[in-house]
Amino acid sequence: RLGTQLIGVELGSACECYGDAGSYYAGSWSVERFEALWKEYRDAVVAATPHAPMVGPAAASEVDAWTLPFGEYVSASNLTMLTQQYARAASTVSSATDLLAADTTLDGELLQLKYGAQSIGVPFRLARCSAVEGGGVAGVSDSYASALWAVDAALGGAAGGAAGLSIASGSGEIGAPIMDTAGVVAAIQPSFYGLLLASMVGEGTMLSTKVNAGMLNVSGYAVQHADGSFSLVVVSKEATTALQVALTLPSSTS
Repeated sequence: RLGTQLIGVELGSACECYGDAGSYYAGSWSVERFEALWKEYRDAVVAATPHAPMVGPAAASEVDAWTLPFGEYVSASNLTMLTQQYARAASTVSSATDLLAADTTLDGELLQLKYGAQSIGVPFRLARCSAVEGGGVAGVSDSYASALWAVDAALGGAAGGAAGLSIASGSGEIGAPIMDTAGVVAAIQPSFYGLLLASMVGEGTMLSTKVNAGMLNVSGYAVQHADGSFSLVVVSKEATTALQVALTLPSSTS
């Protein structure tokens, strides 16, 4: 029914946690067992719908121990995209300042996923990304700062090689871009506008960028379009400091 709008059928969520106490396979769980079960479900889905795009594993952590071994096991013949969930630990984000600090952990995971996906010949996607785990932090996940976080998450993910990004949504998510009540839109959150801005950049090639801003909290992104034009985004996360920006482009432009 969804046709080309379907990104993929994803089996499982935070799969590395299924062996935790009180969970489905408490005390008897491993990546090998997950791989075997995933393959059974995958084969059943494809038997009913031969061209269904299958993606996974949607682990919430442990890229090295779960996501990359899973990709190598199932291979590109069974998988159209590698997926990974991501959120910062709530213990590290209690203010807007924390939310807008450089996220070196995400940068590291993007690098791992990029080369892991390339090694098996498929793209990768951040399948469930949120500013803070566990539904978010009130006054942070739903603040103006979350709009700036969303710009960095979307464009930073693209710069890191991700083929796409899904932002966590639902009634329990404080920072969900769209809030709903019984299926009716009730409110638009700041993160929606960050994603909207990122989408306005349009299609093209992500260029490597260098930002010289001293101690200021500033990030920058550049996309070159097919017609040679550029889209440039500079994100200032300074509360009171105005910026004077000088741009150096890779070629002459008007």
